[in-house]
Amino acid sequence: MSLKQFDKAKALFKEMKKLGATDAFLELQKSNYYIAVGKLTNAQRCVKQALLHKKQLDKRCRACLYSVQGLLGFSMGEPSTLPFTQALRYDYLLMPQEIAVCYLIRGR
Repeated sequence: MSLKQFDKAKALFKEMKKLGATDAFLELQKSNYYIAVGKLTNAQRCVKQALLHKKQLDKRCRACLYSVQGLLGFSMGEPSTLPFTQALRYDYLLMPQEIAVCYLIRGR
């Protein structure tokens, strides 16, 4: 990604904050940003913060949070099937490729 795209992402993040997005939602978005720039430790910290306030999230965002949590754990050598199982509870809200990834990694 180019730096220009990251600048747009930061601007949108600030706009979401002004519009009153919940802390959990903002932490989830930060985790996606950190994953994109390769800072997995920071992403993991953001996911932990989002998990503390997960009741603020709608079901779709909660499913995404669990999926990101599982992917981070898997890529950092701490695999757990639980986040993917939790994400699949909301499978009707996930896109087909997200469901496939959940099943694939949970199976591994």
